[in-house]
Amino acid sequence: MSRSVKLLLLLAVGLALAVGGTWAYARHLPNTHEYTQTITIAHNPPDTWNLLRHIQEYPRWRQGLRTVIPTDSSEDGLTKWTEVWDRQKLYVHIISAKIPDSLYLELEAERHTYRKEWTWATEIVPPDSIRISLKERQWVQPPFLRLYQHFFPNQNDEVAAALRDVAQGFSRP
Repeated sequence: MSRSVKLLLLLAVGLALAVGGTWAYARHLPNTHEYTQTITIAHNPPDTWNLLRHIQEYPRWRQGLRTVIPTDSSEDGLTKWTEVWDRQKLYVHIISAKIPDSLYLELEAERHTYRKEWTWATEIVPPDSIRISLKERQWVQPPFLRLYQHFFPNQNDEVAAALRDVAQGFSRP
């Protein structure tokens, strides 16, 4: 066997071991990740909850959301809808709503690579503000996506963008 063939074989075996070892490591990482972010805005709770509850109005104030398609009401009377974004579709289902305290949503990506739960919660901040927190719990199935989440745990622009959109949503016509 020539020296160049041995070198290529050694390189191929090394690459296979590196990819296989990385995949094996990633398979054993947790598939659940949680993030919570909070903002305080100068609005009253009823206005804030009206903004969050009226799903047909979401495209007016959520940047990048093209349309919302109501799909049905489930047996428990809670709403399901599809959000059509620039790059994907999300299937959303309200798990529970305890207005004016919390709104608990389940989101699933069109390609089923992840599933999320979002919990919106509010707290009155005297004299005339409201603190809004958004907690995301995400389940990631593919091992290499779990590896990404492991090394970049706070890369959650969606939660920050949603809170920013809520804060700006009162000023959009």
